[in-house]
Amino acid sequence: GLYARRGEVQAARAAAAVGVPFSLSTVGICSLAEVQAASGKNAWFQLYMLRNREAVQGLLQQALANGCDTLLFTVDLPVAGIRRRDIRNGMLDPGWRGRLAKASQLARRPGWLLNVGIRGKPHHFGSLTDQVADPNDLRAFKAWLDAQFDPCVTWDDIRWLRQQWPGRLVLKGILEPDDALQALDCGADGIVLSNHGGRQLDGVSSTIRQLQAVVEALDGRLPILLDGGIRSGVDILKALALGAQGVMIGRPWAWALAAGGEAAVAQLLASLQCELAVAMALCGVKSLAAIDGGLLAPDQRG
Repeated sequence: GLYARRGEVQAARAAAAVGVPFSLSTVGICSLAEVQAASGKNAWFQLYMLRNREAVQGLLQQALANGCDTLLFTVDLPVAGIRRRDIRNGMLDPGWRGRLAKASQLARRPGWLLNVGIRGKPHHFGSLTDQVADPNDLRAFKAWLDAQFDPCVTWDDIRWLRQQWPGRLVLKGILEPDDALQALDCGADGIVLSNHGGRQLDGVSSTIRQLQAVVEALDGRLPILLDGGIRSGVDILKALALGAQGVMIGRPWAWALAAGGEAAVAQLLASLQCELAVAMALCGVKSLAAIDGGLLAPDQRG
């Protein structure tokens, strides 16, 4: 919603048009109800564990009321990582330097200022409007969120969440085989191998490097999605060949949205599909089910 006018809505429409899910963040600008109404398709909902469990239950009720059937629960954000770019660009600086940096950036983007900054309002976090007194005060939202991230979450909390949520529960942020097995034991319906785009620890292992060990540990007992570093259809083929059932993308759709809105996101998804189809043809396979590790060179199989 800050990249394009009502951006999550535009992206959800593009995803719905090609039959892939769109996952709305807890801290998305648009609400789940707005995304559902505009796209005509049930979005997934991504949740962080908050200290206030009543707030968590309220978010789950919102998701259920809007027809959401899949909850992505992020497990790798007990505290926010140090994001130096946001410090440099003034986003996290409440003082005069930060305000001056933001003002100078806005002055150089009059098109964004009119189309998104003014016409794209409101810019509050749509799913959390009942948690702070003034929904338009982003600083109040940030202070509330910083206080709410819960660094003490255990597997028992995951079991509690499983009891609260009747739909599909997918744990996002798994990287180790042992944690994948714990997710299975807690009743998860799937996992997402994710390192949070390297935004939590920039030296963490890549997800594609971890994939084979997790696949071997689970031995087909849970679906595995892979997130992180997917930039082309060839990347998708590699993930499938190593045992993932699908992939997720974060930065690419956000970049496309910022560049050209819904049409650019649709073009991105079409390009990924085309690249995957070409890669499959060049590898001599006719279906997704025929993709396996034999397509990869030995040094790419872990």
